[in-house]
Amino acid sequence: MKEETIWLEVESDLGAKILRCEELGIGKKSAWLIRLHDKTEYILKTNEVIDDQHVITRLKKNIISKYRNVVSRELQVYRQLSTIRFEHFKFPKLIKGKEHRYLLVEYVPSFNGWDKNEAARERVAKSLYEFNTSNLRFKQGVVEKILSDIKRKTSLKILVWSFVVIPKSNGIWDAMTCLWVLFKCTLQQRKFKHHYFLHRDLIGNNNVLTSAENGDIYFIDFESAVEERRWILNDIIDVSLSTDLEVDRDLLNEYMKLLSESDKKRLNMKAQVRIALIHRIVRRILSHNEYSKKNRHVWISFLKNILLKDHHFDDWYEKNVGI
Repeated sequence: MKEETIWLEVESDLGAKILRCEELGIGKKSAWLIRLHDKTEYILKTNEVIDDQHVITRLKKNIISKYRNVVSRELQVYRQLSTIRFEHFKFPKLIKGKEHRYLLVEYVPSFNGWDKNEAARERVAKSLYEFNTSNLRFKQGVVEKILSDIKRKTSLKILVWSFVVIPKSNGIWDAMTCLWVLFKCTLQQRKFKHHYFLHRDLIGNNNVLTSAENGDIYFIDFESAVEERRWILNDIIDVSLSTDLEVDRDLLNEYMKLLSESDKKRLNMKAQVRIALIHRIVRRILSHNEYSKKNRHVWISFLKNILLKDHHFDDWYEKNVGI
């Protein structure tokens, strides 16, 4: 098995025997919690195991995975983060990694999510702002960049979803309306002079943890990270929204205080929130977890009746955000 080969490779690289290996249920990703004989615990990640029996499908997946290798991408992020001195932003320490093979980071014993008290809000806002403005850069080829942008860049993802996903869930008219909303919001929001570095996977706050040891807040899972110069508030909006779309205005305001005056002047808050919500809702529609499947009709209705109708969205924004 591929996993057993990786485990032997990790043991050889660390010079230590793996005592326990527990598979983590994280979508299609291959991730394990491993414990060595000295009782230390780590998170081990490898690329998705492609075991599709259909030859054409397997070949297609192998070609795509070659150009958007999630382990190599996250490894790039961890290596760059390790060179930056942060005051607030915390993340698991990189132990070891090999391009296209595996990634090993420290395991952070934690509570689910984080306590949303005043002090925690301030720490989360400062942490996320430090990360967003950390000037990280990706080294990638032309084909890899194109595939990465389609998979991760907000505008391109919504553009693709408008042709592929929304017609199936909402119909052609809503798909065309979504394209029109994207066009209008893009005109309303100019690009920023400096790029922001977004995590891009903070929906539901599942990747924001409170350490069980010292109460520090950690951010994890950076494989979806992307550079962004227009929709810079996606991360903080995702963290500020609960699963039932209630807005934590205090957290959002804490982050807004940290923005430079020049960025505040360029910011169209209503367009930022609308695009972030479209991105979030369509991801929910696409999700196959039990919560999303149970509430799929809610997401479809919210997209159709709020996000794609100017007057209804204006009312929702003033009531729920109003910044």
